[in-house]
Amino acid sequence: MVSLVVLEEEMDDDMIKELEDWLVLREVSLLNADIEQILLEAQHRWLRPAEVCEILRNYQKFRIAPEPPNRPPSGSLFLFDRKVLRYFRKDGHSWRKKKDGKTVKEAHERLKAGSIDVLHCYYAHGEENENFQRRSYWMLEE
Repeated sequence: MVSLVVLEEEMDDDMIKELEDWLVLREVSLLNADIEQILLEAQHRWLRPAEVCEILRNYQKFRIAPEPPNRPPSGSLFLFDRKVLRYFRKDGHSWRKKKDGKTVKEAHERLKAGSIDVLHCYYAHGEENENFQRRSYWMLEE
């Protein structure tokens, strides 16, 4: 089962340059111009559920990350197989914890494309920077 992880916060020009070195998806030549545009826009804004679905439906066109990157910068996207990469959340960032002080506080939502539930979305906020978020998406089982 392929999932998409996106990290986001406000970005300046230096962060965008740094992102170019980390973006896993940038090396892939894409056949679909819509997906190329989605990836460019993902560096500056949150993706809409329909856009995330488009990436996940076409996961074969991308490199699947074998391990989570260490402290990926804002704007990073990477695809991974949740059945292979069990500890995808170990990315080196500090995420806000639950009251127990051990477990990462992660919200879980179902997102719609149109009027249909299509995605799971789990998101966490950064411990040092509340505006920094990690969002993990995967398709709902049909």
